[in-house]
Amino acid sequence: MEDKNAAYASRTFKKDKVAWYVLMVFVLAVVWGVEGFRENGRAQLRPWKSPVSNRATISVLEFGRVVSGRSKDLIDQARFRKQLKALEKNGFEAVSLADIFKFYYEGKNLPEKSVLLMFANGYMETYTAVDPILRQMKWPAVMTINTEKVVKRETFFLYWDRLRRMVNSGVWSLVSGGIPANYKVSQNLIETNIPGYKILATSTDLHEAQNYTKFFDPRKSHDRALRKIYPLGFVNGFVGVNDKNSDPFRLRRLRIKPEWDPETLLTLMNQGIQAVTAANKTRSESIWFRSDGESVETSPHQKHHSIQNARLVGVPKAKQGIRIHGAPGASIFFPTGDRTGNWILEADIRLDRGEFWARQNSSKTTGGWRVGGNSENFNAQVRVANGPYENLAGSRPGIPLGKWYHLKLIKRGKGIIVGWNGANFWDFPLYLPDDVKGNIALQVWSREGEGSLSVSDAKISIFPHDIRWLKSYPGINDIQLLIKYTEKVSGVTTVTHEIQGNQAQSVSFDEDLFLIISHRYGWDFIPTLRVLPQKKSSGKPDSEYERNNEYENT
Repeated sequence: MEDKNAAYASRTFKKDKVAWYVLMVFVLAVVWGVEGFRENGRAQLRPWKSPVSNRATISVLEFGRVVSGRSKDLIDQARFRKQLKALEKNGFEAVSLADIFKFYYEGKNLPEKSVLLMFANGYMETYTAVDPILRQMKWPAVMTINTEKVVKRETFFLYWDRLRRMVNSGVWSLVSGGIPANYKVSQNLIETNIPGYKILATSTDLHEAQNYTKFFDPRKSHDRALRKIYPLGFVNGFVGVNDKNSDPFRLRRLRIKPEWDPETLLTLMNQGIQAVTAANKTRSESIWFRSDGESVETSPHQKHHSIQNARLVGVPKAKQGIRIHGAPGASIFFPTGDRTGNWILEADIRLDRGEFWARQNSSKTTGGWRVGGNSENFNAQVRVANGPYENLAGSRPGIPLGKWYHLKLIKRGKGIIVGWNGANFWDFPLYLPDDVKGNIALQVWSREGEGSLSVSDAKISIFPHDIRWLKSYPGINDIQLLIKYTEKVSGVTTVTHEIQGNQAQSVSFDEDLFLIISHRYGWDFIPTLRVLPQKKSSGKPDSEYERNNEYENT
């Protein structure tokens, strides 16, 4: 009788076992090969399709933790993919950290709508979720690394072996995260554990509009550390948009919220580009930003805790605005006041409770100024370094509650002109002892309970720096003629030094008079160096042509 298992008996169990081992090894080799290529293979990034320019805007987007599955509280992979596709469809081009370095330090041109993708804290899950999408789109990205967590080998974070493969892939660059005391340590750890890699940037949780205390100024420590160790630095911003005029040590980034859909993200990015572009032109803009980074216009807009659209009593419907309220206060910002020292702010305001202030804090120091007050007092105040606000000027009574007023502030040179209902509040511009350039804010604040302020038609107009020439010893008529243009003039200049060949000398001028008028009218004083033609070696007098064609260099 024929054995039914004869066909199987021709192979031994041992041979079957070896066959299975061979098959398993083959399968694992294929899997490891694919994974190894995905992680170790040098990716080919997509060439830019858009024209390049030195007028590029660079939007920096920072994503928090990105997860593969669906999530209500975190950014999920599906939403992230849609956001990148929307950016690509709307003409944004991804740039690398090295591209940005070359833009600021080597004059490299970038696409006019450049975007840098950042991912916070070095989460392993973020890398796993976004790396396949980046490779598919051939887009570069940046991962911020907290070296303390890497050294401790905390479970949810990337380790050195993976970070090395990321850098070698050509997709990823690394940014050092941490506090000022750890900047140098972080740099050394990264460059030691990833041989040949040069860390270009650092990132902290500081915000461009953050207020600082008298006793500890992290902004100073932050800037000092950046300028000594890293060529680039990132801070949180309202718009996350930068251009060639931005400080490379304080590049703004926009932190992405999980609930933002692609349309919301695109709207905020385009408004940010508009705000930054406006700061480089002579034009009016009405887009302001809340402290959380979302935009708000001085026409009806979406509701929020501190800012909401409101039916403003006593104002025509076509001129409706917003209500700013909160305990103890709330603010809106125009985020590009650090681009120029010359602007005009106009707004209709109604104070319902608390104190109103229009203010500007310096983006590089802890100085600043503010104008406003309450129902009892109206003051102009200045703050130098970390000190308290001090009065420059004051007036009684203050701002009557519940009534509409038109505010007009002209900032040019070192002075502020305060207009109130069509007339100047004080006879002379207010002189600022510090060169303040930073975010411009409208703020309400209350000592008790909630402050409330209504704002309509708030606009910023940027205008050029206007320097006027005066003789070394100007007469009364010269001064009177200049005073007629007080609102437009930013500064005055006269010859203070002469140079001829390799010889330089000071020139006599009315120093006291120039000091007085620059303080009285809030003008910058700009010294002028006069360059004279070099004397002939023959010792003969200069020709009439040469004497008439000396030129001045301001």
